[in-house]
Amino acid sequence: MKPIPALIFFLAIASFSSLCVSAEETAPPHQTRQPGGNPDGAPETSGPITLRAALSRTLLENPELQAWSLDIRAAEAGVLQSRALPNPELGVEAENAAGSGEYRGADSLETTIGVSQLIELGGKRAQRHRVADLERKLAEFDYQSARTRALVGVAQAFADVLAAQERARLAEDVSTIVAEAAGAVSAQARVGKISPVEEQKAAVELALSRVESDRASNELELARKRLAAFWGDEDANFSRAEGSLEHPLAVPEYARLAGRLSENPDIARWAIEIERNRAALKLENANAFADPTVSAGVRHFKDSGDHAFVAGVSVPIPILNRNQGARRQAQFQLSKATQLRRAAELGVRERLAELYSDLKTAASEASTLRDQAIPAAESAMTAAQRGFEMGKFSYLETLDARRTYVETKSRYLDALAAWRKTAAEIEGLTGEAISGGGSVKTAAQETGDASQ
Repeated sequence: MKPIPALIFFLAIASFSSLCVSAEETAPPHQTRQPGGNPDGAPETSGPITLRAALSRTLLENPELQAWSLDIRAAEAGVLQSRALPNPELGVEAENAAGSGEYRGADSLETTIGVSQLIELGGKRAQRHRVADLERKLAEFDYQSARTRALVGVAQAFADVLAAQERARLAEDVSTIVAEAAGAVSAQARVGKISPVEEQKAAVELALSRVESDRASNELELARKRLAAFWGDEDANFSRAEGSLEHPLAVPEYARLAGRLSENPDIARWAIEIERNRAALKLENANAFADPTVSAGVRHFKDSGDHAFVAGVSVPIPILNRNQGARRQAQFQLSKATQLRRAAELGVRERLAELYSDLKTAASEASTLRDQAIPAAESAMTAAQRGFEMGKFSYLETLDARRTYVETKSRYLDALAAWRKTAAEIEGLTGEAISGGGSVKTAAQETGDASQ
């Protein structure tokens, strides 16, 4: 081949290939707000931490959320790849060489240099792009589900810390009261007003109260670490959780909550999942179409020094493989997605019914303990203590009254924590704010969604 025609030919081929793919390669990926971004923007937690700050820190630094955000970026890369055209193929073919007779050596050599290009038919590229775009949307829904789970988990862990702080404070107060009572018992035993056995009982009770105080402190430290783990810290660097478990124990109407379930990402995603499977089925149907390959090139005849253009086309014959297996598989996957959507809806509704029952139980128990049981137990403890000081009651009766008060107050804290944790999960399912300013929904909104 003469140098100048050959150079012009290869430049033309390179320009054609570049025009086909340059627009696809330079198109930027879909821009999605990526969470797990800049940890330096996270609020400091060396002092007291609020629920709002805990949610904000989790949105910025939670390792699982960062992983899900990378899933979105990977899906965006898949969208970019789905736009790509098949690469052209460069081929070189030599004929009539190293034979016999007049074809000995390379005197009769014919050299063909050409380019072939696969032409996709049946809308394959458009359907491939549609599938990839829907997979990107699914990745975004999955991130929203993971984000909701993380926020609910933070709110529940925060409630556990608040309850543990109250239990530790209660245990410390009881230990102080028991120590004072033990001193009074010792004084009375020394002057013979009560039996030395009462003094020994007081000493045992004092030791038990200190054990209980240590146990409450250890449980508090564990609850603090569980909360800090949501933003990736091994140790809790905040001094305390700022907030209160005391709040109106609201129980909204079940019908209103159930009406919000359609907004739950675990349910909403299935509409996209079904659409993705429909697009996948269309893609497999399109793959049943045979794609022709066109080729063009230049042939050089060495014996005469001439050259000529050649062209051709080849088409697969769809006899043995009509993509029938992949098409049936895609159809079954579509049917499966339809059934799974129904199962997801039933599961979420069943979970809401369970949580709603738990919410009512916790609210009723906490209200009864707060309004009736705790005042009665506190009054009985005070009366028993005064009666003991006046010599009317034994120390054992005083101990029983004190234990009843502590158990009642601890049970009240359990009920408050259960209500708040249940409310947080219901908020995660429905997006309905239940617990006012301390809710997952309102607190997350007040952070300004730090991940954006």
